[in-house]
Amino acid sequence: MRTYRTMLENRPDFFIHSRSHLCRLPGAFRFEAAERRSLRNIVTEEKSVVARSLAQYRGNYKYNLLDDNLRAFNAQVPMFAQWDDHE
Repeated sequence: MRTYRTMLENRPDFFIHSRSHLCRLPGAFRFEAAERRSLRNIVTEEKSVVARSLAQYRGNYKYNLLDDNLRAFNAQVPMFAQWDDHE
């Protein structure tokens, strides 16, 4: 999630998160970027299907934390979260 790296480089005082924290679809995908770079997501067991159990839900939430950019951003920038119906 390169957007978080870009936001961190701008040194924000805080971040207001007012969208879903669980935004990725289940399963694998491959994407050809305009720069001709191939992007492929990581698939975990919990993320391979739509969450139907508490363990799968927790796995979906932890899935985004696999991203280095998001972890770095979360470690340095305070967040005010407005959760939506996915949470």
